[in-house]
Amino acid sequence: MTTLQEYLNNKYPTPEDKEKVTKISTAEITEPLEGGELDLREFKNLEEVIITNLTTPLTKIEVDGLIHLKELILPEKKEETAEEKKLYEELGISEDTNQKKVVQEVKRLAELKGVQVHFEEKKEGTESTETNQTIYLLLDKKDKVGNFSPSLVFWTLAQELTKLNHQEINPLF
Repeated sequence: MTTLQEYLNNKYPTPEDKEKVTKISTAEITEPLEGGELDLREFKNLEEVIITNLTTPLTKIEVDGLIHLKELILPEKKEETAEEKKLYEELGISEDTNQKKVVQEVKRLAELKGVQVHFEEKKEGTESTETNQTIYLLLDKKDKVGNFSPSLVFWTLAQELTKLNHQEINPLF
């Protein structure tokens, strides 16, 4: 498997090519890449580096002398809890990093708002009470070409949170 360093060296083979690059984001790379050591010092005009979705972690990153670098985002090393693994299995997203991140963020936002979130359809006869506000949210939100769309999930979450706070059937916000 190719490392991120090998990928960047192949994509930008000359020092001149490397100097033209202002942003590196692994989210825009479709092939799976390993981490390992990463030396970005030849990319002299880098302003932004976003590294996610590597199959193995980075062990070292060199950014000395990159005076234009404003943002460096590296993956957090966080182990999934047994509860999270079980939820991901139930939702069928064990292998989908993007959907896992959406679930984590939805749960975080719901916790901030004091709301419970269930990633399923609301069952008949299930009513939420004032002390136990619950949102039922489906992850199966796709864009026009059929790809998973996190923004549609968050839009739905925003609508549901608004409905909890307003008794109108279709509140405007």
